[in-house]
Amino acid sequence: MLYVIRRQIIPAVVVTIILAVAFGLIYPLLVTGIGAIFMSSKANGSFVTDSKGNAVASKLIGQNYLDAKGNPDPKYFQPRPSAAGAGYDSTSSSGSNLGPGDPRLVGFQPGLNTVDLQGNPSPTNVFATKDDPYCVPTDASTGAAVTSPAAGQKYAMNSDGSYVCYAGTVPERASAYRQLNNLPAGAKVPVDAVTASASGLDPSISV
Repeated sequence: MLYVIRRQIIPAVVVTIILAVAFGLIYPLLVTGIGAIFMSSKANGSFVTDSKGNAVASKLIGQNYLDAKGNPDPKYFQPRPSAAGAGYDSTSSSGSNLGPGDPRLVGFQPGLNTVDLQGNPSPTNVFATKDDPYCVPTDASTGAAVTSPAAGQKYAMNSDGSYVCYAGTVPERASAYRQLNNLPAGAKVPVDAVTASASGLDPSISV
């Protein structure tokens, strides 16, 4: 018994203590110290301060730039979309997690995932508008995307009689992005300018 304690248990306890001190205390303090000395701004969260030195934001977290009516303000460069709470809410970090064929992301693809007014498969998109052939209609009362219409479904309609398209699809976001930045209708748009990141907090868009 003493042999087992001396040859196995004691070395195991000693190694555990050494590793705990080395990697649970010394290493974190060393890395924190190096970060504080050589890259203090990044190590502390990349905060943005106002004229009084108060932290008001972080370079790593996006934020909405809206006008008084709640629309994107064209005088600011808009960050990528966010699915975190009401937008860039660090307490509700999340992505949309929609699949590459989900109509709420890519819209209705004629002949692929289109449906008629009763929700049956359709060879064409009956909700298509002049500006968006991939239009996914919105519920008149909730504003949510309607991907599988049911009997009695009420749709939001424009004044010209066309359907109000769900604004969260890539085609709708791309159209809004072009319009906001005065780009021609066929201009290519970076995919991360019209899709949310996995965290919903990332502001960056590809050059």
